[in-house]
Amino acid sequence: MLHNEDAPEAELDALWAQAAGQAQNTIAQAQAYRITAVASAEANANYLLSLLPEYQKRPEIVAQRLYLDTMERVLASADHKFVVDAAEAAENHEIRVHVNPGPARKQTSQQQAGN
Repeated sequence: MLHNEDAPEAELDALWAQAAGQAQNTIAQAQAYRITAVASAEANANYLLSLLPEYQKRPEIVAQRLYLDTMERVLASADHKFVVDAAEAAENHEIRVHVNPGPARKQTSQQQAGN
């Protein structure tokens, strides 16, 4: 449409204005994402740097604590949890945890609980 020489000047101006607005919007979104991503990366780096002295002294304990903290966060948002007795679990068994199922699946679970 922009290359159509028969198009009225006002229509071309409107298209250019629309394209410029979309470009400005995309640039603003990219800048906001960059700010968020950089802030998140800096926070993560600072957190890991704060752990470094203790990690250098006791790496196994710090790694275990990080693992347990992560599992606590993940399991807190899981809708279904299964506990398997370690004595009964064999190496070829698999444990699955459903974290944040889709909306349709969540509604089905809630409807079944209500029945």
